[in-house]
Amino acid sequence: YTLRLISHKIRDWKLVCTTLGYDYGFIHRVQEQYHDDAFLCCYHTLRVWRDTFDASTDDKVNILCRTLRTCGYTDCADIVYDKYRTECSVVLCDSQIDIYSRKLSDDWHDFCRALGCDDDFITRIELECGGDNYLCIRTGLKHWRDTVDCSYVDMIDRFCHACDIRGFHDIAVDCRDNFRHEVYVTSSASTSYQTSSVTGGSSGFSTGGTSGQYVSGGVVVTGLALCDDTLRIICHKIDDWKLVCKHLGCDDDFVYKFEQQYKDDDYHSCFYALKTWRD
Repeated sequence: YTLRLISHKIRDWKLVCTTLGYDYGFIHRVQEQYHDDAFLCCYHTLRVWRDTFDASTDDKVNILCRTLRTCGYTDCADIVYDKYRTECSVVLCDSQIDIYSRKLSDDWHDFCRALGCDDDFITRIELECGGDNYLCIRTGLKHWRDTVDCSYVDMIDRFCHACDIRGFHDIAVDCRDNFRHEVYVTSSASTSYQTSSVTGGSSGFSTGGTSGQYVSGGVVVTGLALCDDTLRIICHKIDDWKLVCKHLGCDDDFVYKFEQQYKDDDYHSCFYALKTWRD
């Protein structure tokens, strides 16, 4: 689904293709096979690359995101990263949704509306699941999770906010706790941070004396505000990482070190520079 989504947004699929390492002979064969249909050419090229490129899933995601940013498709890179982040998450994984759905099933129509789903979405789910409330909310939540057009952090925030609106405060608290734990265990930041409370409402996360903060693009930073995950999110959005480093007080030698180590890879230069500054 993710490759289909970004293929609709990519105008110059040949540029993406060559940046991924394919030659013009490959491009010509794809053009002939799919009659120069830009969407089909892009989609099947990305599928072939995904299925044949010899690397770990983590590396494939990083390489594709870097390629998309290099080609000017930062929004597509954000989509890929957020969808991968969701797939690796335990907060709204399939088994967790199955558990929540047992409590949400009686109120599933209104809960889906609280998530922002329209009546057409609800009707399709009803037709697909045959009126079984539990099956409807479980299927609806999984479809919403996999297709909602927002960042991973915003998706968790929307879900918790919908729970609070519909009175499922226990689910909201549980989801926030799971998210906070997930952020904590993936962070290499100092363990001296102590979580004091998890408050209700939208963006209701807090850590010992540090309230929720906002970064570029309106993304809500929750849990540990400078954990590795947060740095990855903001580094996808920072165009001039050297300027940011200088404003943080880093000298030219500091910037030069990462510039030499990661060459023209602005994302990794930014990420490891900020991570080094943080630590």
